[in-house]
Amino acid sequence: MVDGGGLENHCTRKGTGGSNPSPSAILRSLRRASDGKPSEVTSRKDPRVARCERLTQAAEKISLSFATARQADALYRKLQARAKRDRRSVAQEVTHILSEALDVPKSLSILELQGLGKELWRGIDATEHVHRERSSWD
Repeated sequence: MVDGGGLENHCTRKGTGGSNPSPSAILRSLRRASDGKPSEVTSRKDPRVARCERLTQAAEKISLSFATARQADALYRKLQARAKRDRRSVAQEVTHILSEALDVPKSLSILELQGLGKELWRGIDATEHVHRERSSWD
């Protein structure tokens, strides 16, 4: 049985790498070779070091963009499900969510309760009702 990894591949903590070392590994070994002292090998003017640093930075940016893309995909799937549930398109759902979030809520006032339930009290004498209620407490 043959291992699917290949003879020249190596395992890293983030996946399988090729036979050549990664740019960050090259940069690390160049810096380690100088024992932290500035030299022509590790100076910024050395094109090998500069190239390794650029490649390392590019790899980090790509890694971040993949993580952001995964989060965006998950958010889009949630939006699709919510839009389907409410029978809207995704664009309509986004517009609806944004309008709800940005609308200023109407201020409430106690005066809006005036007259609420007055039909329940029609034909009842208020004084007599209060007298009956107080007499029931004893």
